[in-house]
Amino acid sequence: MNLGNLSLVRVVLQQDVSATNSAKQWLEFGDPTAASFRSLTRLYLAQGQTARAIETGKQAVMVKPGDVLSNYWLGRAYWASGNKDTARRVWRGMPEFKAYLQYLIRGSVSYWGRNDIPDAEKALRDALDLDPEYGPAYLALGHLLIWDGARRTDVILALEQAVKYLPQQSIDGHFASGLLYYARGDSVRAVPYLKFVVEREPNLTYWYFLWDALRVSGDQVGTEAAKKEMDRLRGQIGQ
Repeated sequence: MNLGNLSLVRVVLQQDVSATNSAKQWLEFGDPTAASFRSLTRLYLAQGQTARAIETGKQAVMVKPGDVLSNYWLGRAYWASGNKDTARRVWRGMPEFKAYLQYLIRGSVSYWGRNDIPDAEKALRDALDLDPEYGPAYLALGHLLIWDGARRTDVILALEQAVKYLPQQSIDGHFASGLLYYARGDSVRAVPYLKFVVEREPNLTYWYFLWDALRVSGDQVGTEAAKKEMDRLRGQIGQ
């Protein structure tokens, strides 16, 4: 194992091509493990030999199918070869992959909190590059961009995908549908979805969009009631 790691350091830091031969010898004379094939995969990737990286990555996964790192590096090999769809299929089988997508969404929220909209958007688009069917990232992207009137087309596209991939009966699914109608200028149809959301999770963000949809749709009584609820929630936050 130490010989393999030493070879890896040599090729990455010194671009020492001969390190690969050393690693191969290590495999021949030792007992091949997932870690050893994984290290060779990383060596090939460092040298730009993606086809060989895929081959050894497959061997690593074959030796230990449930190994997180082996699956990660096999996915990296496919990604580097341009075969992103296969990389995604490899990664989707890993529980840690979903956790990483959630991490990117939290990172986006952190950037947004610092008013760094470009990096907030980049984090979400990175998540969607990894998994183009990840509904929560589409919803977060639509919510992020909806405040910019110049990005209306991007907002609608993001929310359409959110509606497509989120569970329809979930809070997120209803919020995505409500925001989509709201972004399209159809506040009347947005209201029932937003009411569903605030009844189940009455936070200030949800109430704001319901209030504005009611206001735009001309429901004065509903608008005033929503405004009172928003003021009440703000008071609780300030306490």
